[in-house]
Amino acid sequence: MLKRVEAGSQLHQPKSTNQPQSEEDDEESLGKMRPVPQTRMEWKAALGEIKRDYMNRRFRECSTRCHGILDHKDKLETTHPVHLVYLRFYAATALEMQAHAIHHSSPFRTALLKQAYDHLSAASKLAKQADEDMSRPTSRFPSHFSSLHSSAGSNSSGSTVSTRRSSPSPSFSSIDESVVKPSQPPRPKKRVAFCDEPMMEPIIRPDSPTLGFDECLGRSSPELVYPESILKNARPSLPTIISAPPESASPDPSEAEDIDPFFHTRSIHRFCTILSSIRRQITAHMTTLDIEIAACHIPSVPAHTNQELKALDVKARIERLRASGWKRARFDAQRYERLRENALADMAR
Repeated sequence: MLKRVEAGSQLHQPKSTNQPQSEEDDEESLGKMRPVPQTRMEWKAALGEIKRDYMNRRFRECSTRCHGILDHKDKLETTHPVHLVYLRFYAATALEMQAHAIHHSSPFRTALLKQAYDHLSAASKLAKQADEDMSRPTSRFPSHFSSLHSSAGSNSSGSTVSTRRSSPSPSFSSIDESVVKPSQPPRPKKRVAFCDEPMMEPIIRPDSPTLGFDECLGRSSPELVYPESILKNARPSLPTIISAPPESASPDPSEAEDIDPFFHTRSIHRFCTILSSIRRQITAHMTTLDIEIAACHIPSVPAHTNQELKALDVKARIERLRASGWKRARFDAQRYERLRENALADMAR
């Protein structure tokens, strides 16, 4: 019997190890499922992985992951433009960080900076195109803009991002959250209707206006009616509560617009504001890269060459002084003898 129990416990142990994975593991598995993300969850996982690599200063892994997705151009035709802007910006910044670790005279540094500049140029064009598409009066939300209805985070458009050596996550996280997380439409307020009992008007006797029929009829009519508490009527009035419809996991933009007529306009305005901020950051970053690339083309003078030029300059100055009658004075030891005698005399005092 003991052997059977032990065998049963051993068979039961592997089942306990099959625990559900965490949300982060699920996102990583989704991101590694396909080389190019297709669904919203896969894009969220892939972009989160790229951001973690950048924040952990794994710039080579970050740029490799971005290039691995951007190389499949045929599969990115229906991709949301903000996702491509996100990839281009992180690829450019990661390449720039790798270039900073290389010597200025290395041609590989110039190549990395040029690649970073190309990524930023492509990101600027994508952001401009998306901004123009959304700014048109007749533009409607296409399928990939249906999930932009989310609140702009405080760390999105309000914060400015440094154009160098800083993560672009504050600016792009709000766009990413707007793309990835669809918000729920505003819930209609619940209305509760209470039906109070009618108040009975006092009956006035014709012979005595101050006395009612209650005095002579033995108070057969009901007593004075006071409005009852809402708590007492709350239970019988439950069937009259207007219940809100169940919220769907992914609301249709047309339904959201029917509930809030300004919902569509606010979403477009927020989207264009964030895109304009991103375009300004990209422009400033491209200016910085232009300066660095131009500095790489300036040939640096070696140290030994500087020393040779300095020696030639000193020799030319001596020749000019000799030509003007200057003679170099010889070393005079008597000056130091007098200085030594004066110092000894001061110490003897």
